Order: sequence, then C-alpha cells, then structure tokens
Amino acid sequence: MDKKDSLLWCGFAAPLWFFAVLLVVGGATPGHNHATHAVSELGALGAPWAFAVNLLMMVGTGALIGLFAIGWRHASPLSGAGWRGLLFSALLFIGIGVPITVVDGSPDMSTINTQVHLMFVLLSPLPWLAVVGAAIVRFHRLGWTWAAVACALTLAAFVLIMVAQVAQVLPDAPGWLQRAGIGLYLGWHAVLALVLLGRRSVARGSRPGRMAR
Repeated sequence: MDKKDSLLWCGFAAPLWFFAVLLVVGGATPGHNHATHAVSELGALGAPWAFAVNLLMMVGTGALIGLFAIGWRHASPLSGAGWRGLLFSALLFIGIGVPITVVDGSPDMSTINTQVHLMFVLLSPLPWLAVVGAAIVRFHRLGWTWAAVACALTLAAFVLIMVAQVAQVLPDAPGWLQRAGIGLYLGWHAVLALVLLGRRSVARGSRPGRMAR
C-alpha cells in the first residue's frame, strides 16, 4: 500500500472510528441514551469521558477527514478544489471538540465554550455540502449519472435531516436524527474513499509498472 492509498483509507476509517468511540463511551457513561441525548453531552465539561470524546472522537475523526482530503488531492485529478472544501470541513469538525457546559440537562448558551462549540457544529458541514453540490454538476457533465444521483440523494437526505431536527419531528428521539446526519456526512467520505481506491486499483492493473494518478 502506497502513501496515497493510506491517506484515502482514512476517509473509510472516519465513520468507523467515530461510531466505535461513540458506542464505547456511550455504553460506559451512566444514563446516556442515544435516542434522547446529543453526542455533545458525552464531551460536556464534567462528563466522565469528556477528554476521550473531544480528543478521540472529534479531533480524531476530523484529522482522518483532513488526511483523506489530502489523499484525494494527490490521488485523483478529479478532486479539483473539492479537497480544499473537505479539508476546511475537517478543520471545523475538529473545533467541535470544544466542550459544552450542560446545566439541568441542557446546553448553557450563556457560556462562551458552548457558543463556540455550537458555531463549529453549524459551520462544519457547510464546506462539505458545497463540495457535494459541485460534485453533482461535475459528475453530470462527465456522464457519471449514478454518481451524480448518489450525491444528489445524499444532499437531499442531509438537508431533510437538518430540517427535521429544527422542526423537532422526532421529539422523543432527537439523538437518532443527529446521529443519522453525522452518519450521512461521514459515510459519504467512506464511499468516496472506496470509489477512489477501486479506480486506483483498476488503473494499476491496466497499466503495469506505472502508478495510477
């Protein structure tokens, strides 16, 4: 495995790493309910595993996405400016590692750390959404209908999930909506990673002795 492949595999590892840490820490935190509690509550000030959540789950996952973005830049000429959008999104995702303050079971919006955390939560998917939108147009022009449709469905599903959260469509299970949105965001990177790795593998097989670009 060369360096480019290793970087691309980071995109596939990102959702596995995030949800593995989430399940382990969530299971080890007394009273935590994935259906009703936000992920951020696991990393709140005073939470038993706050340091692990903010460092491993937020910073770690953001780092994996950032490495994948760099790998995309070097592994495929089709990355265009998209890798920069993913890298920016990754840096914003790392910022989610700023812990919130929880008072009486709700985020304390009067504290600076909570405000900064929520700012990063809102901003982190925006560069990614721009990349997905640009990918729809580019894939359509290349005649890759399946890829354009997949990106369009991803974009639509993510927006619907965000609207459902704001509208409190599932008042008894907001946690599942949040996790679904995160899964869609991270899952897109994983699928793109596998597609790029597959194309590189095919290219290497068809051009012996030359490294696919």
